[in-house]
Amino acid sequence: MDLLALKRSLMPMSGPQDMGGGGGSAPANTTSTSTQTSELPEWARGYAKDTLAKGAALTDVSQNPYQTYSGDRIAGFSPMQQQAMQNAQGMSVAPQIGQATAA
Repeated sequence: MDLLALKRSLMPMSGPQDMGGGGGSAPANTTSTSTQTSELPEWARGYAKDTLAKGAALTDVSQNPYQTYSGDRIAGFSPMQQQAMQNAQGMSVAPQIGQATAA
């Protein structure tokens, strides 16, 4: 059974066809598909094969096993950042604020 015949057998019938009388059948919709293949140009074949071979070698786990990163994941503070934090820690309320509050 071809695909079109299978589709027709699965589609529900409606209208006069259900009653068994009158009416003709609608024309079948047919679709054709063509596939076209082409080769790479001769000058590009070497480049393509080389690129595919390199990609295959890079993704081959037996040749390049996964290596975990063992270095620091977060950078430490620079001396300037440390100095800025120490300066911020030593800050206090300006004396003018206290005088304005008392007034």
